Amino acid sequence: MKIILLLIVSSSVYSFSFNEFFNISDNPNFEKIQTVKERKEVFFKYLLPIIKKENKRIMQLRKKIQTTNNKQWLKKITKKYYAKNKEDLLSRVNYIPVSLVLAQAANESNWGRSRFAKYYNNFFGLWCFEKGCGVVPKNRNNNKKHEVAIFSSLQEAVSSYMLTLNRHNSYQKLRDIRLTFNNKTLNGSKLAEGLEKYSGIGHNYIKSLKDIIRVNKLSRFD
Repeated sequence: MKIILLLIVSSSVYSFSFNEFFNISDNPNFEKIQTVKERKEVFFKYLLPIIKKENKRIMQLRKKIQTTNNKQWLKKITKKYYAKNKEDLLSRVNYIPVSLVLAQAANESNWGRSRFAKYYNNFFGLWCFEKGCGVVPKNRNNNKKHEVAIFSSLQEAVSSYMLTLNRHNSYQKLRDIRLTFNNKTLNGSKLAEGLEKYSGIGHNYIKSLKDIIRVNKLSRFD
């Protein structure tokens, strides 16, 4: 279980240079940032454009699903999302609130400082299950087969993360909660209640996400 330091981030503009915290791979070096406020500001600024871009792509896909007459293409997308029919597909192809994405990224990557985020662009603790597909975690039990997934970019990681939430059976509760909003602005803290199976600590994981959203006022991004 990761311990997350929770401090409120002011909306004021900081006097540091965003570029000074980037390394040669164009990923921010979060360990180099000394103050919590600055680290969080850089963290949000780094992730926000990618999150918004992926959500926009998902909503464009959703619109195409609603209007297309291409049955072959629709069948392909339905299969990709493990959906039963078009109605089920539309319940899966929908955006993830920015506040929730930021909270999970902060929690899973220790605000960008984990080695999996730093070296492999894995900000969400995502696993893969084929031998050699990723990095074997140091504390993995001998009877376990999972590896920590490697991504070529933050964009790829965010896309994989959102696809996971939108199609995996473990997150059906999240999708059911999302349906209750009936096209209203989604609430990241509420949707977090559907992520009990994302972590082995269950309800405590949900509480940690809600705390991150509340303390950092992440709902302002939704």
